[in-house]
Amino acid sequence: MFFIASEATVTIGGLTVRHGNPATSPRTGGGILNEGTLTLEQCTVSDNDSTAGGGIHSDGTLLLINSTVSGNSATGGNGGGMYIKGAAQLINSTVTGNHASGTGGGVYVEGSGERGLIRGWLDLTNTIIADNTDGREYCCDDCMLADDSTLGTNANNLVEDGSCNPALSGDARLGPLGDNGGDTLTHALLPGSPAIDAVSVISCTVTTDQRGNARPIELTSGGTPCDIGAFEVQKDEG
Repeated sequence: MFFIASEATVTIGGLTVRHGNPATSPRTGGGILNEGTLTLEQCTVSDNDSTAGGGIHSDGTLLLINSTVSGNSATGGNGGGMYIKGAAQLINSTVTGNHASGTGGGVYVEGSGERGLIRGWLDLTNTIIADNTDGREYCCDDCMLADDSTLGTNANNLVEDGSCNPALSGDARLGPLGDNGGDTLTHALLPGSPAIDAVSVISCTVTTDQRGNARPIELTSGGTPCDIGAFEVQKDEG
């Protein structure tokens, strides 16, 4: 696993972080434990395990661009894919297939602690959160905002179970994590996915997808040109 110290500013690009399983206390952040300022671009965080934040546990500042968080587990708590205790921004990213034994199978955002000093903040733009599960029956397999946490920017997102108030909900129609080109594994958008051509050109601010392929690519006549998530379907794929 990676540990980003509180004074550090780190950018990681084109890397896969997988099979992390910290053995010592506090066992948070199976793939990445971030206490500093971290940017992940065109990365995949998959198949990691911890008590909380199976893929990523972030107490600091986190930015994900064109990245995938998939198949991670929080076996003792919240946030199967991501546990946000600081400020996180997800842009054109995909969070899917994660599990938490507590709540927030995809993303869990911490609220105020006993003294009101802890407050998680989440910005979501052009992002898919789908097909995540947790151990609670009442709410929020995909995206859980704890009391007094904040959902800031919330634009053009697809969250399968409708949690975190997305623009779109329902089946994202994602393919399995696989080699679809590029340096890291991705989830392809299958035909009929509501994420395809769902973002207007003015909101399509990232010029490639996770694989490095061009974005936007308009597939549907009269549609909008960008896809939601880390994968942009190309003309020979659609």
